[in-house]
Amino acid sequence: MTIQKHPYGYWTNERIIEESKKYKTPIEFKINAPTAYKKANKKKLIKEMRWLKTDRHKKRGPRANHKYTKDVVVSFIQEHKCIIYADFRRINEYAYNQAKKNGWLPELGLIQDNPGKKFWTKKKVFEVARNYSNKTDFRKKDNH
Repeated sequence: MTIQKHPYGYWTNERIIEESKKYKTPIEFKINAPTAYKKANKKKLIKEMRWLKTDRHKKRGPRANHKYTKDVVVSFIQEHKCIIYADFRRINEYAYNQAKKNGWLPELGLIQDNPGKKFWTKKKVFEVARNYSNKTDFRKKDNH
């Protein structure tokens, strides 16, 4: 990787903006064009660069004045066509955690990622197995 040196005064507002349009996130901009990023922050241009998107809503949650209600969570799931818990969690981790904390997950109509871990206990297996005379019948007729 070669370090490209620019003459003093090279990073004008227009050049900084043009350089930033090559990137999708502020982190990507900072890594690939550190001098331009530093100048953008110093000149307070970074706030104007709306094309640099962040994943703040996924990581830290909504702003202080926004709360996820059950209705908002349900519409969010429908809008993004989530089927399993993992889909919902991947799209918006904060909303998922709110739903989990408030006990809404069972009511949302999503499929649990791996229900086998919680469903099959030793006692439950023996209860179902008693209905069959051998392993072959159990395997063929009870597809859990």
